Amino acid sequence: MPLASTLEADDLRLARVLKALSNPTRLAIVRWLVGHPQCITGDIVEVAGLAQSTVSGHLAVLRDAGLVCGTVSGPATCYCLDRGTLAWLETQVAAFLGGLRSDSPVTPADSDSHPKGAFAMSIHHNDPGCCDDGGDDSCCTDGCGCC
Repeated sequence: MPLASTLEADDLRLARVLKALSNPTRLAIVRWLVGHPQCITGDIVEVAGLAQSTVSGHLAVLRDAGLVCGTVSGPATCYCLDRGTLAWLETQVAAFLGGLRSDSPVTPADSDSHPKGAFAMSIHHNDPGCCDDGGDDSCCTDGCGCC
């Protein structure tokens, strides 16, 4: 039996999320979105210095992995980080690394007793005026929690 066929759903999801983050451009986009919690594709194109089609492709991978969510607002899509996925990722990576360092692996359930990390705190943006469209936060209506 191949080793990969023994992985649980969380392991498969973790692999998919980490694969999405393994591209330097996508990692840079996620880091940029931490400081710019709601922006349109054009904003990302401008700072990335890449073609819109290239950025849209990277955003599609990040969206498919659950790292970002986007809401169509007219001709533009407003993107923000999915804080739930990032908190889940933080727990999973901590559990994975904890399991590598000890004889008794830490499971994600064990990590519930640990306080949330600084990264999870740094992505908590609930500022009603944070959209780049003049403070109208109506661009994020898909329930991803970025507004």
